[in-house]
Amino acid sequence: MQQYIISTKKNYDQLKDKLLSDVVFKNDYILQYSYQSDQKKAAVDKLSTAIFEVIQQQILEDFANKYLQKRRDLSKEVRQDIYEAFTKSNYLLVDEGISCVSYYLLYVPILEYLLKNDYIDLDGWINFRTLKYCIILEDIIVQTIYDYEMHSEYIKYMEFLKHITDSKNSLEETLNIYCSSTGSLEIYDNKQKNVTTKYIEKYCQEIDFADMTPEDLIVTILIGVCPEETIIHNHAKYDNENFLQTLGQIFNITLCTGCDICDIKNEQ
Repeated sequence: MQQYIISTKKNYDQLKDKLLSDVVFKNDYILQYSYQSDQKKAAVDKLSTAIFEVIQQQILEDFANKYLQKRRDLSKEVRQDIYEAFTKSNYLLVDEGISCVSYYLLYVPILEYLLKNDYIDLDGWINFRTLKYCIILEDIIVQTIYDYEMHSEYIKYMEFLKHITDSKNSLEETLNIYCSSTGSLEIYDNKQKNVTTKYIEKYCQEIDFADMTPEDLIVTILIGVCPEETIIHNHAKYDNENFLQTLGQIFNITLCTGCDICDIKNEQ
């Protein structure tokens, strides 16, 4: 039998829980991990993964707490939201395996160290061997805050548009939007007549078309018309699902499952 000795006060309980069936508890801060001599690779893999998972979580939580405590410009609720988003960031955590950042800056150094040494001071490792990782973490938490603020602004903007449409009188009962797989969006009236150009000329006169997407034009028209119902045709072949979800947040949207407009367009 061979063994690894792991010294840690701060992460003792967490590591013990991950290695429960294979570890001997020497005292309140020393763990002894034993394995058969011919099973070293499997033992190193398991121990490296356990140590990695424990110290990554601690580093993320400690780093986020210290960084966000300095951001007094953010409310307590916002700091908590950012903390949750950061510690579960896709840059750092993945459902299966390890993200590239964590793999090369945390997991690989631990694995290489354990291949050559049978003793590791876990708390010392965190304090002195994770500095490069923490430098990357600052960039990631800055990006997390930016993403959070952009998402918050988006929500406010959606609420603003929703308020506008709810407070205006509907100029038409129904508006039909036909989606094509090429990305074009066309507006039809209830007589299956294409009225896209008509509506653009009426509601988009003050818009610089050079900077407008088809989706921008549709939103502008819908805000102007405020139809009681907007029916989306051929949505299954449209590749911008996020746009349809956005429309659903602002307007009363119905997804068509087949009608005369769909039949006519599909025959063309």
